Amino acid sequence: MQMWPSWANWKIWLKTIGLLFLVAYFWKNPPHLDIIWISAYVGLAIGIGAVFALIVNPILVRLIPTQDFDPSPYGDNLIAQAKRHPWTATLLLAGEDGFFFVPILLLGIDPVSAAVVALAYAAIHYPEFPLKHCIPKAILIFLIAILILPNGLASVIVGHLLLDVFAYHVWSRSLSQPATTENDAR
Repeated sequence: MQMWPSWANWKIWLKTIGLLFLVAYFWKNPPHLDIIWISAYVGLAIGIGAVFALIVNPILVRLIPTQDFDPSPYGDNLIAQAKRHPWTATLLLAGEDGFFFVPILLLGIDPVSAAVVALAYAAIHYPEFPLKHCIPKAILIFLIAILILPNGLASVIVGHLLLDVFAYHVWSRSLSQPATTENDAR
């Protein structure tokens, strides 16, 4: 059985604290879902990902050559965990949003607080992903904090959940497809 890296243990505690933040926040503020803002979240995430993959990443690869990044071990482990414990994965995902977004909802959303949250969010993903992959995460979270979060934390959580379900589905499908080589294509 493969063990989680040591940094993953503190991430579970961070997300658990975030769940407590959510319980306290929703105790006082009833959840409000809006399909428009949920769609905006998913669309923004896919748009930023596409721009990064098609435009920014090729430039970064030429300017700053880095090691190849193979997300397979992390992605495989996340998929396996989510399949074994889907409710735990869902709650921890919501806890991540609670940890970062509840404090700025209570303190006030402005560009500075959104930037701090975005950088912190990207930083906790750094052990899993190289820095250049954390940059679009930071941009996404900044825009979500400024544009979408004021319209409802529940919409942000559901948008995040839908995005991750989509990503897990795509990742799972790629795992079930046999790898092709140049000889297979001929």
